[in-house]
Amino acid sequence: ARHGRLLGIKEKIFLADLMDSVVEVSGGAYPVLVEKRDYIKKLITIEEEQFAKTMDNGMGILEEYVAKLDEAGKTMLDGADAFKLYDTYGFPVEMTEEILAERGITVDMDGFKENMDHQKELARQGQRSTADVAWKDAADYDKLPKSTFLGYTDLVAEAKVLYANSNEGKNILIFDRTPFYATGGGQIHDTGVINVAGNEYHVNDVTKENDIFLHFVDEFVDNVNAGEKAELKVDVTNRNRTARGHSATHILQQALKDVLGEHVSQAGSYVDNHYLRFDFNHFEAMTQEQIKQVEYIVNDKIDAFLPILMQEMRIEEAQKMGATAIFGEKYGEIVRVVSMGDYSIEFCGGTHIDNTGKIGAFKIISEAGIASGIRRIEAITGTQVINYTEGKEAVISNVCSTLKSNESDLEKKAAQLVTDNKELEKTIKSLKADEIASSLDDVIASGVDINGIKLIAKRFDNTDVAQLREMADAIKSKESKSIFVAAAVNEGKIAILVSVSDELVSEGFHAGKLVKEIAQVAGGNGGGKAGMAQAGAKDESKLDEALKLAEVLVANK
Repeated sequence: ARHGRLLGIKEKIFLADLMDSVVEVSGGAYPVLVEKRDYIKKLITIEEEQFAKTMDNGMGILEEYVAKLDEAGKTMLDGADAFKLYDTYGFPVEMTEEILAERGITVDMDGFKENMDHQKELARQGQRSTADVAWKDAADYDKLPKSTFLGYTDLVAEAKVLYANSNEGKNILIFDRTPFYATGGGQIHDTGVINVAGNEYHVNDVTKENDIFLHFVDEFVDNVNAGEKAELKVDVTNRNRTARGHSATHILQQALKDVLGEHVSQAGSYVDNHYLRFDFNHFEAMTQEQIKQVEYIVNDKIDAFLPILMQEMRIEEAQKMGATAIFGEKYGEIVRVVSMGDYSIEFCGGTHIDNTGKIGAFKIISEAGIASGIRRIEAITGTQVINYTEGKEAVISNVCSTLKSNESDLEKKAAQLVTDNKELEKTIKSLKADEIASSLDDVIASGVDINGIKLIAKRFDNTDVAQLREMADAIKSKESKSIFVAAAVNEGKIAILVSVSDELVSEGFHAGKLVKEIAQVAGGNGGGKAGMAQAGAKDESKLDEALKLAEVLVANK
């Protein structure tokens, strides 16, 4: 946006308009530009708007840093501050350098680099420590044969122990084959019980490394020996709850395409025995109507009792069927394809139920943005919907009790309560306005005369800023050479208002500049026009000091 203005472009948002020219020049070579013109243009607009907000926020922080530098008589911005602007607020360090250079201030780039290197080292240490733990364990079993996964068809199986180890709080069992699903593809692992030599071991986690399934159990496994026979039992209820959520995720993705458009694609997912989470590419929040449409479609496919087929085939054949692949995932020559009737066809290595009817029900509990152009839906299925409904019923019951109402009259009672509350608020404001009007002469009388200027600097507790603005206008009408500095304190929140009469504005006094300096004393910042300006402040203990500064500033003009 800054460089755009240097090029003579006044608007903050301008790149999106160039999209039409790009399509005109390159649309022939790249047909997707024509096909998704509106979608791409929308995304560019959103990105530009978000960057403009980043720049505005960063400029506000930068101004605070500059004020502190000026106060301290320094001409170099500390590297830690420059890094905070970059890391916390997303403000490019090159922009910081350019803006400050115009004001004769440099940036401690060596300090900036030190902070950057420190952050990178912390990230590397975190990755290294995680990798070290994994490879320390792996050193003992990385030569074992791959585990055969039976879980697509079997939930109980006999297997041979290949590895058993209890070390540093981890109890690991590895078998030649297993019905336990290992966490992957967005689906959480199975739980269950393993019996070896008459002893039970409860599975709390299952992971997969190089196709070797690691079963983490609660109990020590020092007495388990390689070669022993074991019985592995997957918790059926837990598996079914997870599987129905995974199947619902597939239907959800197609329903989103139907409602929002074909641009929708998976950007991440998670499903366990409690709920499902689905991240997808979309440029704006879904409306309530769209959410209801998606819910209706998914539940309609559940009620249709569509058969769910899981087939292994060559990837070329799957692609001919129109199976949806997840962007960024790697697939071998043979892939597993999951079909929900003829409604949804996807590549998937997870576990599923065999009929959509077994999902039972589907309910979206939240829809929100988690990153630029990425939305997240959280939803529940089956009996979890009943639990959700019971929770809502409990809330309704508690509200009824509080409002002394029954369910049938609850909406009417709540609406009446809101109406009554608004009327009371109006009455309170009216009484407060009358009180302020009656005390106007006293407020003016509390002011001091500074070189022929009436300065009124006063604190007001539990007073609306809008009411102070009305008082400011009334003071201006009575005092042609007046400056009104009002601090409104409401439940710990502080707002400072400065009003300058027209005659003093013409003499060079500026409310915006005054309020900025006054607010900074109390840990705040703000600004505005010459006649009226407002700021926020944080430190109530410094408020009297801030109001005293007004006298100094007016005396020094």
